Amino acid sequence: MHKKTQEDRLLEARVNDAFESASRYRTKFIGFLDPYEAAQAQLFASELKKRYDGVTCDTFGGYEGAERVFLGVFPPYSEIIKSEFPIAAIKIRWRFAKLTHRDFLGAILALGIVRSKIGDIIVGDCECTVFVDKSVASFILQNLTKVGSAGVECSICEGDITRRSDNFKFISGTVASKRLDCVVSALTGRPRSVSAGLIAEGKVFVNYVVRDENSYEINEGAAVSIRGHGRFIIDKLGPQTKKGRLTFAARKFL
Repeated sequence: MHKKTQEDRLLEARVNDAFESASRYRTKFIGFLDPYEAAQAQLFASELKKRYDGVTCDTFGGYEGAERVFLGVFPPYSEIIKSEFPIAAIKIRWRFAKLTHRDFLGAILALGIVRSKIGDIIVGDCECTVFVDKSVASFILQNLTKVGSAGVECSICEGDITRRSDNFKFISGTVASKRLDCVVSALTGRPRSVSAGLIAEGKVFVNYVVRDENSYEINEGAAVSIRGHGRFIIDKLGPQTKKGRLTFAARKFL
């Protein structure tokens, strides 16, 4: 069973306060939440719904399938309207330079904006969409003029944003077993001793929950995040080869 951390308890208190406010007909939003926080918030909300009759809630990150989202908590029997979530989508355009998710996140954080005000960042060819808390949108529009070595132009996106199209690097090979240290070693290309260190340091997340046991078993479809190494989806674990190893395939988010 997952043991609540101090951060979990603080989030639980925020969700509880949001339900209390919504029961008094004041809509509340909590976000942006990362996938683990969103999953925890929804667990807390499912219990609170039993105490607060008719209070409704939902998550939204600016488009369907968003990873970072707000939790919205609405007064009893209210209709959930996605446009009420305090999210703005900013379109960033530039020329020639090759820029990454990290470049955009770093440039926005350098403006003094905290991570919880920033949602998903979708990077395309000389165009990027960044979802942000509406309270900081105007500031970003006025002050974000450069990302990396490239000058940029920012504007507010109008209309609905379609589901993201992720870019992946495909990884394949074999692993000794489904153990977490074996899978992390295959994903990072580092020895199992190094992988064990990453796990012990709490840098490995499976389905957005930190896992600190080398022997924890990974299953197909698992989302694995390794701090400093990226995010992965496990597509295949098995069947066994003639040498007793498991065939292995995964995707790394770029």
